[in-house]
Amino acid sequence: TQAHYAAGEYRSAIAAWPAVPAFDPAFLAASQKSQGHLDVDENGTIVERGTKTPAHGVYGLPFRIEPSDPAAAVKAVWNAYYALWRTGSSRDVMAMDWIGRKGLERQAVLETYTLYYEGAPPDVAPKENPLDLAAQQLAVVTAPADLSGTASLEWRYRDPTKHDSSWTYVPALRRVRQISPTNRSDGFLGSDLSQDDGSFFNGKPEDFTWKLVGEREALVLADPASLAGKVQQTALPGGGYADGWPEGQTVVGYQSPDWKGLPWAPVAPVLVKRKLWVIEAAPRDPYYLFPRIELALDQETFQGATTRKFDAHGGLLRSIAFLLYASQKVAGKGDASIEPASSMGYVAAENLKANRATVV
Repeated sequence: TQAHYAAGEYRSAIAAWPAVPAFDPAFLAASQKSQGHLDVDENGTIVERGTKTPAHGVYGLPFRIEPSDPAAAVKAVWNAYYALWRTGSSRDVMAMDWIGRKGLERQAVLETYTLYYEGAPPDVAPKENPLDLAAQQLAVVTAPADLSGTASLEWRYRDPTKHDSSWTYVPALRRVRQISPTNRSDGFLGSDLSQDDGSFFNGKPEDFTWKLVGEREALVLADPASLAGKVQQTALPGGGYADGWPEGQTVVGYQSPDWKGLPWAPVAPVLVKRKLWVIEAAPRDPYYLFPRIELALDQETFQGATTRKFDAHGGLLRSIAFLLYASQKVAGKGDASIEPASSMGYVAAENLKANRATVV
């Protein structure tokens, strides 16, 4: 990415991160309570401190990160999950763009439905969980016609020894097929984004070994509307909120006829300076596609900023950039609900070998 800016292939304004609370008071209070009695075992599973008993029903950030802690890396990943899981559930509509050097090559439209059992606020967490799940996600392709109806279903179990269950449905075959957990590193619909990328990383922590590389201060991408507190979030009568999208927003380079840089470059996003935890993940499964993954997490919000994936010889294969969001109060809910404001999604996975990118 730094090389793209130096060559003029990316151009972004630089902005400041606002002085706003990242989490609501109830979440912060729950975090303080959790951080006093939780730890991780040798497999990276969250356990009650001083025991081997897995901890369930956790709400809040489970850990305070100390660089000297040998388990700091996996604890930072768990914090990232619980910072996300506090949303409870979501329905998202998104476009997945396959982009080459000459512009847009193909686009698919997806609807995803996500339900979090673990880490959700107590008042919205599912009351029954007979399968002992941490999360469920259903993704359905609605366009174009040749992909419409393609669906994938994922179950994430709380049991640390139990691999995820995944199924896919392809209309042309008219069959549901169960997928091996190893396939989570493969490209989704043939793109350069995998199931394990998720909102930044969606692998099961126990399936990897972790190492804290260090701390870094860097310029990372952020949504300008959230920085200004101008995201249209409206409380819904049945609970939750709706998140608006700015009309006419030019997000990706190819959408602007005057753009001279790379077609997958971020146009509307801005750069902000943030302090990051940099950690490395190595899969325990020898058949996993990427032997080493580097993740950069915001130290305050635990949102993912970047991911880099390497081959066995240290060569960089994928570089993924994510958009950070400043939190804001949801209209009509006061201090009781401070959520990540997200007016504009942008996730760009650049394939360094094939000279292309997938943008969501």
